[in-house]
Amino acid sequence: EWGLKPDMALGHSVGEVAAAYATGALGLAEAVHVIFHRSEHQETVFGEGGMAVANLPQADALALIAGSGLDGLEIAAVNSPNSVTISGPDATIREFSRGARKRRIAVRVLDIAYPVHSTLLAPLRLPLLESLGDFAAEPGNVPFISTVTGDVLAGDALDREYWWRNVREPVRFRDAIEAAGRQGATLFVEIGPRPILTGNMTDTLGEAGRDGSVIQSLVEKDDKGDPLATIAARALVL
Repeated sequence: EWGLKPDMALGHSVGEVAAAYATGALGLAEAVHVIFHRSEHQETVFGEGGMAVANLPQADALALIAGSGLDGLEIAAVNSPNSVTISGPDATIREFSRGARKRRIAVRVLDIAYPVHSTLLAPLRLPLLESLGDFAAEPGNVPFISTVTGDVLAGDALDREYWWRNVREPVRFRDAIEAAGRQGATLFVEIGPRPILTGNMTDTLGEAGRDGSVIQSLVEKDDKGDPLATIAARALVL
């Protein structure tokens, strides 16, 4: 209504469902269908694992995992040139974190009891695909940048197999931000209840040598009034 419209959209992990809806690749009914069944089946692995964020480049994180002697750890997301998310069994995640901190490597265990984007989700594949069934995805009216493939992807490719990959495969967030930059994006608005990825986007753009502004939307405090006007104003000024 205020004239602020996206030229492209992308999402981190579960955020891809919202991005697909924002681009027109999924209608509201299809987006609700995907998010419901994705969440329903993910609940079956509640408590079987966890996740942690490590301030390391991907190659260094892989080397640290290999040298730890711990089994079951995987890179769940590459967030920026110097940040990855690691997924695996809960006890293993915590042991890995303790070992990393002893080496003065910043690792933060997330308050998440789901080993998303890890092999522990393998039993979910067939039940999830069956629940999703066949549904219509559309080409969309603005580009959808996939954090599964790390590049622009046609909206009508977002079939049930894609949404399984969205749960199981690592989140290529850094690649997607770089792809957005190549598409001409210079202003990024992180939509969420608090800023989590703003720093990752800024670091990725800087590493790629691209100019760009990154702004948050909501924050965890009780501001008076409707926050949307402030969000839109910041974006329009930039």
